[in-house]
Amino acid sequence: MFSTFSVRPRACAAGAFLLALAACTPAEIQKFDAGTRKVIDDTRAWVVAFKQGADDIARKLAAGYVATVEDLRMECGNAATLNAVFQGLAAVSSTVAKAEDAEREAMSVVDAACSAPEVTDAATATATVIAGANAVKQAIRASPEGASALAAASAPPKS
Repeated sequence: MFSTFSVRPRACAAGAFLLALAACTPAEIQKFDAGTRKVIDDTRAWVVAFKQGADDIARKLAAGYVATVEDLRMECGNAATLNAVFQGLAAVSSTVAKAEDAEREAMSVVDAACSAPEVTDAATATATVIAGANAVKQAIRASPEGASALAAASAPPKS
């Protein structure tokens, strides 16, 4: 089918970028040259699109709709992005690092669901990936740096 490994290089870059971005104020971002601001805006837009897509799927499922393979793919990308943010934070935050075992377990379940060669039950696989992504998100929120990174990821581009 598809693997989170196919989105991981971009997700890792976005995760590292969001950590750096979370440390910048909007005024500091405005001091960057136009090319750098465009990279910031493009990365934010990419991450915001994943977040909005994942949120839309969660609302759809809560309303009783059945998930599709496309929904699963979106949630796999969302989980990969959150995993990249977690990995970056774990390197600098002992609070986040304490959750590495739980995060590793959650992502192993996500990876299994996202790399299955054939999806026979997209709804169950999607629910599994959402649960894993939520576990990773909780681990990220355990630190102030993580909360800042998630806030930066949720903010639409302003430039």
